[in-house]
Amino acid sequence: MSDKGAFDTNVVTLTRFVLEEGRKAQGTGELTTLLNSVCTAVKAISSAVRKAGIANLYGIAGSTNVTGDQVKKLDVLSNDLVINMIKSSFTSCVLVSEEDEKAIIVEPEKRVCTTDGEPCEQDALQPGRNIVAAGYALYGSATMMVISTGQGKTYYLFLFFQLRLLYECNPMAFIMEQAGGRATTGSQNILDIQPTNIHQRVPVVLGSPDDVQEYISIYKKHNK
Repeated sequence: MSDKGAFDTNVVTLTRFVLEEGRKAQGTGELTTLLNSVCTAVKAISSAVRKAGIANLYGIAGSTNVTGDQVKKLDVLSNDLVINMIKSSFTSCVLVSEEDEKAIIVEPEKRVCTTDGEPCEQDALQPGRNIVAAGYALYGSATMMVISTGQGKTYYLFLFFQLRLLYECNPMAFIMEQAGGRATTGSQNILDIQPTNIHQRVPVVLGSPDDVQEYISIYKKHNK
């Protein structure tokens, strides 16, 4: 094999993929900028996870978050990284995190707002059907990041949790539906729920249409 053949000279990186998809959509570029900022935060968190032992980032930070979970040192670092990267992208106005009791209102000089007047926590209380993009990252010896902007995915899971609606259930439900699956509480589609609180918890079942329908049938049988 030649030296040239041993290397891919047309590498599709995550940043390149996001830029190309944004160009295809012929949008304003704000979503592309936002996603690239999130990707940068994920890369930084991935580096911190690999160096956690050396940097003394393992263990409990000594506090609990608003929903009662013990906060780990990596939770604090990750939360700060994501918030600061999103703020500095100049593409948002209100942020919600499980580590913060109240919604974070972005400073006016860094804000992009699509509503009239001053942004507030109420602006974040929207059903999942309004989501335009969602994703998650899994960290370890390697990092996997999954993003959907509504163009579909091709895998299934079957999981049951009771999680936070706005920033856990809705993103996963969005990705699941893009993959052709379903997400439900048993009585209602996750993306159709109108939130009442930024930290509201709901039960959620995600999976293939057949698996979720089987769960719904059992749920209805025992909840008549």
